[in-house]
Amino acid sequence: MPTFSPPLEPGPAPIGGRSHPLWRYYGNFDVGKTVWKDALGIWHARQMPYQGGGRDRFFHGDTMTETIDTDVNSLANATEVYMGGSVYDVTDAKATELRNAGFFVGGHWETEEDKWTNYIINTSPPNEGFKAGDATASILLVGGNSFWSHADTITGTVDGEGYSIDGVLVKNSLVHRDTVSGALVTQTYSGAPPSPAWAHPGAAGFTPMDMVYDGTGSFLASNIVVVGWSEPTTFGVDLLDGIVLILNAFTGAGTFIPYSTANGKFFALSVYNDTAFHYIIGREPDFSFQYFDPTSPVFNSGNIREHMKLARAPLGQLTTPANWQFWDGDAWLTDQAVAVNRTQSRLRDTQNEEVEGLCDLTKVGSNYIIAAMSNRSPAIRMYKSSNIEGPYTHYHTADNSDQAPDKGPSPPLNFKYWNGFPKFHEYLNPDAQTLVLSHSHQVFQPNFTLSTGPVHASIRRPNFIFLPTPEAVGQE
Repeated sequence: MPTFSPPLEPGPAPIGGRSHPLWRYYGNFDVGKTVWKDALGIWHARQMPYQGGGRDRFFHGDTMTETIDTDVNSLANATEVYMGGSVYDVTDAKATELRNAGFFVGGHWETEEDKWTNYIINTSPPNEGFKAGDATASILLVGGNSFWSHADTITGTVDGEGYSIDGVLVKNSLVHRDTVSGALVTQTYSGAPPSPAWAHPGAAGFTPMDMVYDGTGSFLASNIVVVGWSEPTTFGVDLLDGIVLILNAFTGAGTFIPYSTANGKFFALSVYNDTAFHYIIGREPDFSFQYFDPTSPVFNSGNIREHMKLARAPLGQLTTPANWQFWDGDAWLTDQAVAVNRTQSRLRDTQNEEVEGLCDLTKVGSNYIIAAMSNRSPAIRMYKSSNIEGPYTHYHTADNSDQAPDKGPSPPLNFKYWNGFPKFHEYLNPDAQTLVLSHSHQVFQPNFTLSTGPVHASIRRPNFIFLPTPEAVGQE
């Protein structure tokens, strides 16, 4: 559910004063404000609020008069209090009220997650079709409708309790919604006998990663560009060619255009349309570095390390890969192989360390914002930079918990959680200081020698997280 943590600000001067060399170096410690709503319904935030609640007694001759503090600004007369330094679970309604009062509210967007759970379990015709999909991207259409694309998609059936009975992994799917954040109404997905959301290029499966408009014309389905790659439909085989898809219809693919992956070092993962360029984040899977699980004797492909690279295309030329340029750490090059093979071309922070993990990109004001996730943790690391090339400053980490399924143990027997593919959905942001991001939430079995219990369908729903802009956490 949404969570509220009162804002921080520099605390009072330390003992000894700011003139002490130690405090001149470190500065003041950040201290959480106390947030409260007074009896008149007005919200306040202070580091050291007036406690109130005192009594005042005075005598006039032999008669004592007693008064009780009724100051509406005091905590004693508050109707709600949130102490600084604490984290509170709040309802969606309370989150909206706090946002309207100017506060940032993080955590899970629970009502949105519930919509996906209900859709997965109650799909019409009953218990058929789409059950989960990773790499969830969305795009707003004319009139408030939206498309939601998915890469690896699980189809199948569930029992009366919502537990998966069977499952078939197919390579892409599409869900159509009839309002900005309303009901999920139509699904198409690849595989037989259903028609594919997007046809496969040849024998390989098409794996969509992001959808954007091509920068020209009206915002219609025929102007949507989908980026991703093709890969065999056999599990465990490496990725193949990069693919740009020009979407010509709701179902059935338009034109597939290949792009070079420069020997597997640039698979397009995310696209952000800026004023002059499409900026593209590319993924380089690194199998030479493995996160070993000491509890599992079996290697799992989710243990790989991910390096992030950057490319750009002039606005309206995303479908012409020959016009893409690639950042090599110093300059934009047309020679992709040279650029992406440089270690320094990887996205970097201000300490020259990699911005590691799967990433997505957006922009707030003059700042480019990157959200990064490692696949073994639901935590989301937020970075900002006024330059698209970086270096990027880490400004916030959202330590979100793995969402438990509606039924059954968390995680299921002999499974572990996997998180990844963060995606911003800018048109769903509730206010100017809050970003909405979804990420994939799945389970995997690290040790194939162990038996597993049933998996509830709700465990694979997309997670929706509220994240702060730099301004919301005082980093602007």
